[in-house]
Amino acid sequence: MPVGCPKLRVDPFGDRTPQPSGRSKRKRRSVHTLFFHRKRHAPYLPLWLGLRDARKGIRAHSRIPTGVDATQKENLAFRLHTQKPTTRPGMQSNPNTYEALEVGQTNIIQRTITAEDVQTFADVTGDDNPIHISEEAAAKTRFGKPIVHGVFLLGIISKALGRDFPGPGCVAVNISARFLRPVPVGSEISVEVRVAEKIEKHRHIKMKTYVYLDKKMCVAGDATLIPPGEGAV
Repeated sequence: MPVGCPKLRVDPFGDRTPQPSGRSKRKRRSVHTLFFHRKRHAPYLPLWLGLRDARKGIRAHSRIPTGVDATQKENLAFRLHTQKPTTRPGMQSNPNTYEALEVGQTNIIQRTITAEDVQTFADVTGDDNPIHISEEAAAKTRFGKPIVHGVFLLGIISKALGRDFPGPGCVAVNISARFLRPVPVGSEISVEVRVAEKIEKHRHIKMKTYVYLDKKMCVAGDATLIPPGEGAV
């Protein structure tokens, strides 16, 4: 290469053009200019964020029927933009929201699991394992009698969360459990759910769940929920 000739760089499009190596002054100026404009336009950032409300107003206008004058159109747009969501018929607002729930709150329910309940569960799911529904087959096992499906117990935990506490409107994100002792068919169990943690990042609630039989723990687990009032309903 002749002395004094600038080094050649290959651009992404395959055009070999003589350019000095290293960062150009123009690129450095563009970075400085970008930083300068950010500083200069920083006071107008709240106005830019206000475009979010403007978009809602545009969506509200799109829902207005045709054939109304300008004044009625503006009034309808304001009402559609500011109206609060209504609950479905038969649904009442649940007070157990993210803000209202506190760590340590506990709820306990009792439930007797009959042989008819277990047979219905086996018919619905297809899990007709004889250890759950047959007295003769279960008598030959280490348990001596039919035992309740483990997933059936998880379903009762789900009911305790979704219908009792926190109650209607919550949605389970994760439910996990360890089965510590068998639950014989015909037993009366106690299901305890307790608020263990509030996850601020996602506004989720972490619950501890337990199933007891004669004051002995049979199931222990965790559940992560979207609490009522967080867009679940």
